Amino acid sequence: MTDAAKELLAKAKDLAPADRASLVGELLATLDEPDASIEAAWRAEVERRIDVTEAGTQATIPWSQARRRMGL
Repeated sequence: MTDAAKELLAKAKDLAPADRASLVGELLATLDEPDASIEAAWRAEVERRIDVTEAGTQATIPWSQARRRMGL
C-alpha cells in the first residue's frame, strides 16, 4: 500500500461508522464496472419471472416457508 493510501486509510478510520460504510460502498462500486450483456440478461430473466408469476403458471410458496428453506 502506498503512503498516500495509508494516509487515506488512517483518515477513513476516524470517520463515523455510517460514513465509513458509505465510503466502502463507493470505493467498491468503482471496482465493478457493469457488463451490459449481463445486465440485459438479468433484466430479461426478471421480466420472465414476473410474467410467469402474473400469468399464474409459476408455483409460489409463502414467505415463511421460503425463509425456513433458506435457514432464516
